[in-house]
Amino acid sequence: MNHSILRCTSPVTTTQPAASPVATVGVKPGHFDAVAPPRKVIVNQHHKNGTSLAVLAEGLSRTFGSITAVDDLTLHIKPGEVFGLLGPQGAGKTTALRMLAGQLAPTSGSALVAGMDIHSAHHARKIRSLTALTPQQGRFDAGMTGPEVLYYFARLLNILQDERANYVKTLLTTLHLWDERTNQVANDYTPRMQHRLGMARALVHSPKIVFLDEPTASLEQEDVDMVHDLLTHLSAKNRTIVFATQSSEEADRLCDRVSILNAGVH
Repeated sequence: MNHSILRCTSPVTTTQPAASPVATVGVKPGHFDAVAPPRKVIVNQHHKNGTSLAVLAEGLSRTFGSITAVDDLTLHIKPGEVFGLLGPQGAGKTTALRMLAGQLAPTSGSALVAGMDIHSAHHARKIRSLTALTPQQGRFDAGMTGPEVLYYFARLLNILQDERANYVKTLLTTLHLWDERTNQVANDYTPRMQHRLGMARALVHSPKIVFLDEPTASLEQEDVDMVHDLLTHLSAKNRTIVFATQSSEEADRLCDRVSILNAGVH
């Protein structure tokens, strides 16, 4: 197994049994110096077995003033893999995903997503077209129905009109939003429905790499099962999925490999 390495700022403890498929990949207990290394330019985005990586991060760090949210994160994620980021609230999972999705600049370190440098302004638009970061909560413009929200974003993303209708219907059907509520204004959706519509909005352009930020947090079991079905659907289409969760059981069930982000960085 090719290990991903996480550099933590506080001791790591885990109660995972040795036989669990959820691997505490490359996590070393102990305290580390807070000085981040200088940025390294990645010149080879291939794994040592020759396979191109979907995500390659080296020494990725982010600080907010005196607070270190992510410290020296290294990840090697293969195409088509369901990769978990497991950790409690405040562990830096959202910050890590936002950096990889190109929404937040790292303080130091480098990363290639789909072979493109997240630091490059030239690559930024292409990275956004190939990836999606699903929000923890959905927010929508007033007056638009669920399908209208998706059609609007599909047009912005230059999705062909012939493809638009089928894919919007498939997404909303998968997330149980294509029914008698199709003509309901999205702002009048229940919080559970808005959460699902937010996921659909992020996925409307059929991204190759999907960053899921705790998509099942605070959901009822029916919605959790629905999200798990969607994840299985995406994985079957060979999408690469980076899945942040606080649940070791969920990570064990869904992910091919897992890295643990430790709490205590705030």
